[in-house]
Formats: sequence, C-alpha cells, structure tokens
Amino acid sequence: MDNMSIFERIDKLGALLSAASPEGKIESKKKLHKLVYLLQQTGEDFDEDFIFYHFGVFSPTLAGDLEFAKNAGQIRIEEPQGNDWGYVIKLSDKLPGKPRISLSDSAKKLVQHLADREPQLLETLSTIVYLNRNYYRGSALAQKLRDLKPDLSEHYSEAFKLSRELFQIDIES
Repeated sequence: MDNMSIFERIDKLGALLSAASPEGKIESKKKLHKLVYLLQQTGEDFDEDFIFYHFGVFSPTLAGDLEFAKNAGQIRIEEPQGNDWGYVIKLSDKLPGKPRISLSDSAKKLVQHLADREPQLLETLSTIVYLNRNYYRGSALAQKLRDLKPDLSEHYSEAFKLSRELFQIDIES
C-alpha cells in the first residue's frame, strides 16, 4: 500500500488506535511514533518516513498526519492532568463507525502487546530495531544502544527480550 493518501494513512492510524484500547486511545505521541515504526518493521504499511531523533525514531510525516487528523476532527489530542506522558491521542467521538482500513491480525496482536508499555521501553525497543536495520548486530548493537541511550538502561533487559521474541534480534549484552 505504498503511496497512501493522507486519508488512508489517517484511517490506518485510526485502526491502530482502535486496536490499542477499547477507548481508541494511546497515551503519548512518543508511544504512537514508536508503535507505528515497529509495526512498519513487521511489514504493516503506514507509509510513514522515519528519522532517528533525540527520543529515538520519529516521523515528521506522522506528526503532520496527526495535526491534519486533529484539524479535521478525526482525532483528539488532549493534555490530561497528572499524566507525565504529555498527551493522549484519541479517536474522535464523532467518527461514523470503524476505520475503513484495518490492521492485519498479527499487527493487532503486536499493538495489544505493546500499547500499554512505558514509552521509554518502546523507545529502547524501537532503537534496537532501528540499529539492527542499520547493520548493528550482537555486542556492537548493545554497545551502540548504551552510547545512544544510557538514560534508558533500566529498560535494556526487557527490550532485549522483546527484540528476540518479536523481531528475532539476538543481542549479546
């Protein structure tokens, strides 16, 4: 589904939000970027471009799509009180029915498995996948992760486990 229209990309994001929770929401833009990246790496097409940024993988096109969807009334972006994640991205209550584009069953399972995880864990996992896609392997990957993300060391163990289980990336720590 390469070269999706913005409407198709937003529909796909709606499908992701629907899979993430019964309320159709994800807590944090950071988490959403990481989930879309990880799903794309499993072959689920969102037609988003990613770069490596301060908080790991980031998609300028996804950021633009979110703003477009917000302005079109298809999603709401809220700043809840007492939430250190900053934003909650929710499907609009005004949408008629389900998104027209759906996720594959395996993508839905991955979203359900990862959506309630901490954004920092997803940042660590997506960084591992990004480094692996850029030819880092084993102990070299682990060292590069330590160099780039020393502040996320408490998440390494769980992210290494998830990278093995979900992406078949074996890391020598």
